[in-house]
Amino acid sequence: MSNEIDLVSSLIKERKYKKAVEEAKKVIADPSLVKDFMPLYAEILRKAKRFKELVECYKMWDENKISFSDWDFRHFANALRKNEKYEEALNICNIVKKRSPNFKPILSEYYWTLFYKDIKGRNISDVSENKILDFANEVKTKFKNVSNREFTPYDIVLLYISEFYHYKGNYQNCYNWLSELDGKKLNKIGKFKKGDETIVFVPQRAKYYLYMSNSLLNLGKNEEAKLLIIEALYTYPFWNKLSEMLLKIAEKEFGCVVKCMMEVH
Repeated sequence: MSNEIDLVSSLIKERKYKKAVEEAKKVIADPSLVKDFMPLYAEILRKAKRFKELVECYKMWDENKISFSDWDFRHFANALRKNEKYEEALNICNIVKKRSPNFKPILSEYYWTLFYKDIKGRNISDVSENKILDFANEVKTKFKNVSNREFTPYDIVLLYISEFYHYKGNYQNCYNWLSELDGKKLNKIGKFKKGDETIVFVPQRAKYYLYMSNSLLNLGKNEEAKLLIIEALYTYPFWNKLSEMLLKIAEKEFGCVVKCMMEVH
C-alpha cells in the first residue's frame, strides 16, 4: 500500500488532483490506513475543490477520533459553507473562536458564512438597508487594517453595499463605500474551476468600474469619471456587457472618448 501512498503524494506535487482523488480512494478503502491517511485525503479534496466529499471526509475524522487543528476546523467550516450548510459552518466557527480567539482565519470564515447566509443569497431589492449597513460597518471595522485582505470578506462586502446603493440610486453613498476600496487590487478575472465545471461571473473589478464611473457622473465628477472609464476600457477591451455599458456612458457624456479609444486599440 506504500506504493499507492507514494503515488498520491507524487500526484499532489504535480497538481493532478483529479487523479490523486481517484488513487486516494483506493488507499482509504483499507480500514487500517484511514486514520493516518485521512489528513492527506482531506488536503487532496480541498485542492481539487471537491467540497461535498470534503464534508464527508471531515465527518469520517470525527468517527475515527482524529483530532482537529484550528486550520482543519477552518477548512471544515469552509467546505460546509461551500455546500450551503451555513448553520453547521457557523457552529464550527464558534468552536474555534471560543478555543482560539486570536486565530484570524476562522474570523474571516465566520463573516464569509454570515454574508452568504443572510445577505448574498437574497435579491438585492429585498435586503434591509439597516441589515447590510450594520454588517458592512462591522466587516470594515474587523478587517480594514488587516495586512492581507485577500482571504477576508472585506472587498466583497463593501462592493456589495456599493451595489446596493447604486441600485437604490444613492450615488453619494455608493461613491463613499467604493472609495474604501482599491479598484486595481480587486479580482480582475471572472471565472474559477469547481470540480470539472468552470463557473463564470462578473469580476469584482468590473463591477467597481461600472458603479464608480456612473456614480462619479451622477455626482458631477466628470473628469474623474472620464479617466476611470478609459482605464476600464483598457482593462476590459472586449465587447462584453461591461464594455457596452461603459461605451454607452462614454458616448453620451464625452463623445470623442470612444473614437480615441478605438484608434488606440
